[in-house]
Amino acid sequence: MTVCHTHPGAAFGKGWDTPAQSDHERPLNQCGKQAAKALGNWFRRQGWHPDQVRSSDSERTKQAFAGLGLKTGVMFTNDLYHASEDQMLRILSRATGDVVLMLGQVTGIAAFAAKLAHEAPENGRFFDYPSGATLVLRFDTDTWSTGT
Repeated sequence: MTVCHTHPGAAFGKGWDTPAQSDHERPLNQCGKQAAKALGNWFRRQGWHPDQVRSSDSERTKQAFAGLGLKTGVMFTNDLYHASEDQMLRILSRATGDVVLMLGQVTGIAAFAAKLAHEAPENGRFFDYPSGATLVLRFDTDTWSTGT
């Protein structure tokens, strides 16, 4: 199973204490922090416990992962920061877990999710994949290197 998740809302304007920071250093806003916690609770209610997490190393994705409250090791990598769908697929192909959470920025992960899903879910926002969006896909495969 792959779970594709974009970080929840990030700070802009007044919510961003130091606007001189780079985009990479931009934190989650308060709503984003609450959304990450709610999503972590939803994962637990569904019984979805990622055994591997691959995440962008941006500040907001680190905060999103922390907010999920998962008891899973995570690999933070700059290779997932604004990564293309092909770059994300390469990273997933090296995963060894049964349930892998991919956490990244909206643009790349939206295209990645669309590429992985053989059929789009019945959700009008699937193709614009807003902040905090999550897609859970099940695959019948023993290895990510050939199953995606």
